[in-house]
Amino acid sequence: MRKPQKSLSLKRSLSKRIVIITTIAILIVIVAVGGVLFAINKMSVDKKSGNNTTYETSTDRNSEKGLPGSDYATGNPNENSDSFPSPRSGTPTIEINSFSQNNDTVDIKTTLSSVNSSGKCVFTFSKDGTKSLVKEVRSDGKTCSTSAETAEFSKLDIWTLTIAFYNGSKKVVDTTLNVTIN
Repeated sequence: MRKPQKSLSLKRSLSKRIVIITTIAILIVIVAVGGVLFAINKMSVDKKSGNNTTYETSTDRNSEKGLPGSDYATGNPNENSDSFPSPRSGTPTIEINSFSQNNDTVDIKTTLSSVNSSGKCVFTFSKDGTKSLVKEVRSDGKTCSTSAETAEFSKLDIWTLTIAFYNGSKKVVDTTLNVTIN
């Protein structure tokens, strides 16, 4: 009679091991699938928005001159391009060529159109309840670019970026968009 008890005890021990091994295997599969889904989601966000950049624009094109405003120069880039719609010729514009974030550095490159003089570009990152980050650079009237370390931002979040071009003290053109700093 003792043999059946020993065999029964061995079967219980073996079935406990199988349950434990199966549970561990299922957890490993769940973690692996979650990691793959996270990576796929992150890649699709990067492709659609250029390194997690959210392009939501609102443009005011030199309203003191009575030039047309946001009716033609606002909007989101199409899904296959990081370019914004082209404005009418002759109107000063700022086109955002790239906004990227790599190795804790935010880089912005823009092209100015129909600006006939050198001046300065002012990049202002603002967020309610926080101190604004302002970068001012000289410009030849054709391009503007700047960089900022993510450590310069008081918090990592969505910020409003306003880029303005000045000739002397007169604002010639500006554009505003929301960007994600992470």
